[in-house]
Amino acid sequence: MVLKFYSVPYASGGCGLVALVLAEKQIPFELVVVDMAKKDHKTPEYLAKHPFGQVPMIVS
Repeated sequence: MVLKFYSVPYASGGCGLVALVLAEKQIPFELVVVDMAKKDHKTPEYLAKHPFGQVPMIVS
């Protein structure tokens, strides 16, 4: 099982910390880049997975 890790393309506080922990624990994940400028985190598809529309998000 590979996790999907939704993150911004730059190492922000929360996103960078999650990526660091996943890498340190050698947990395989697929990076899905969220473009905040295009409001990708406010699309109906994203909000169905995370009702608050926040980033980062992990989906199994």
